[in-house]
Amino acid sequence: CRVRFSLHRQELEAGGIGLDLISTLRQYFNLEPRVQRGKGQGVSVVVHNVVFACLLDRLFGRHARHKTIAADLLRLPDDCLFWLLVGILRGDGCVSKSRAPRLIIRLANARLIEQLAFMMDRLGYHATIDDGRPVKVEFNGYTSESVVYSLSVAASYAPDLYTAVSGDTLLGMQASPQRQLQLDGYVLHRVQEVEKFYYRGPVYNLEVEQ
Repeated sequence: CRVRFSLHRQELEAGGIGLDLISTLRQYFNLEPRVQRGKGQGVSVVVHNVVFACLLDRLFGRHARHKTIAADLLRLPDDCLFWLLVGILRGDGCVSKSRAPRLIIRLANARLIEQLAFMMDRLGYHATIDDGRPVKVEFNGYTSESVVYSLSVAASYAPDLYTAVSGDTLLGMQASPQRQLQLDGYVLHRVQEVEKFYYRGPVYNLEVEQ
């Protein structure tokens, strides 16, 4: 049984996620991966292990369009959930280092995008989901149309996440300007942090009659 991680050749250079992946497989799973060179700039990190393959299948499922994050992982403590999110963004996301830097991930899997948005919301990051857009995908000489969904978060709203994913800090970068929205004489400001606490006990439904 085989597990294959598809990477770009640059991701096997110093500081790339490919080297971290190989180190993790060796240190925590006692597995010896093989690196296979593909066409162009593509490379694969391959592992032959039935137990490891079954573990990934249980936690994430198979095939890009049907993968999800297991509920057990979504219930991890915040610090563990943070590093799971960092790993996903390092693997499939990208960094936009423009005037207003952002973290962006685009997937053809609406359910997985919703789960990532849930993770960000739980960690206190204000993320934006763009509606799915049809795009043409070419693979092995075949062209197909797929709907791609985008999830992004401004670095100014998630500086620790941005630094962990990109390796850069926000020093010297200009944060995106905050636009003020006025409504009925009030100035509305974006909520950047919400305090949460867990309550266990009875819940009452109160109805008020006028």
